[in-house]
Amino acid sequence: MEPVKGKETGTVRLWLLFHERLIGLGIDPKQADWLVKWAEGFAKSMKGPLASRTSADVLRYLEKLAKSPNLKEWQVKQAVQALQHLYQDQLDAAWARKWQWDKAESHALALFRQQADAPPAESQPPHPPAPDTPNTHAPENFRAGEKVLDHIPPDLKGEHADLLAKLKLEICKRHYSIRTEESYVAWTLRFLSYCRANGAAEPREPEVKAFLEYLVENRQVSASTQSQALNAMAFLFNNAWERPLGDLGTFTRSRRPKKLPEVLSFPEIERLLGELSGTTALMAGLLYGSGLRLMECIRLRVKDIDFEYHQIKVWGKGQKHRPTMLPE
Repeated sequence: MEPVKGKETGTVRLWLLFHERLIGLGIDPKQADWLVKWAEGFAKSMKGPLASRTSADVLRYLEKLAKSPNLKEWQVKQAVQALQHLYQDQLDAAWARKWQWDKAESHALALFRQQADAPPAESQPPHPPAPDTPNTHAPENFRAGEKVLDHIPPDLKGEHADLLAKLKLEICKRHYSIRTEESYVAWTLRFLSYCRANGAAEPREPEVKAFLEYLVENRQVSASTQSQALNAMAFLFNNAWERPLGDLGTFTRSRRPKKLPEVLSFPEIERLLGELSGTTALMAGLLYGSGLRLMECIRLRVKDIDFEYHQIKVWGKGQKHRPTMLPE
C-alpha cells in the first residue's frame, strides 16, 4: 500500500467531521452530502488553508458560481448554506458569526437571475455585504417560509444563556456524546427562535406541536430529523425546564420512504476496496470487516484494539462499549 500523505488524510477527516456536524445539526444525510460537496468545491477553488480565507474570498466564489450557466437557483442557495455551516459551525471563524450571510445570498441570486435573463426582483442587484459586518437581520414570519433551521437571531444565545447552560449540564450528567449535546442545543435554539417569531413568550405543548408540523410542512424534513427534534424537545422540557412534556396529540409526521437496502456483491466490494490505499483503505477495511460506524472508526485508539484475541472494543453512547471482531 502507498501511504496517504498527511495533508490528504487531514482533508478527508475534515470533510467526515463536517458531514457529522451537519447531521448533528438536524440536516438530512442526503442534504448533508451535497453541502459537503459544495464546501469541497470552494476548498479546491483557490490555494491556501480554509481557515485563512475571509468573507471576501467567499463572496468572490459565490459571484463566480452565480454566473455559471449550468446551475439552478436552488443550487446557489445551497452553496451559500454550505459555506455558512462550514465557517460558522465547523471552523468557528469569528468573521462568519458576524457576517451578513442573508445579504450575500441575495447578492448572488441577483447576479444569477441577471445571468439567466430572468427579471430580477429589483432593477439593480442588492449590494453585497461588507466584509465582517454584523448581521442584525432576524426572521419575521416563519410561517411564510423563513429558514428556521438556518437563521438564529444573534442575541438568542445570550438571552437564554442560563437555560442552555443547564441543558448542557443535564446532558453531561448522563454522559451523552458531544454530538448529542450539539444537536440538542441546536434544536433548542431553533425552537426558541420559532417561538419568538410567532409571539410565544412561554413555550408549551401547542408550540412544540406547531414547530414539529412546521418542520414537515414548510421544510420537508425527513422522519429521522423530525424524530430528533422531538427527542430534543422532550429532553428540554423534562430536564432543563423540569416540567414534563405533555401529550402532543396527533400531529403531522414525516413519511418514512419505503425502499429496499442496496447491498454490494462480493466482487463489487473487492473492486471498491482495491481502488483504495493507505489510511483510507485501512478505514474502509475496518468498516466492512468489523461492522463499525464511520465515527466509531475515526475515534478508534490503539488501546481499543486487542491483537491477541482479534477484538476491537467499540465505545458507544453513554460510555457503553461492545466488542467486535478484528478482521484479518
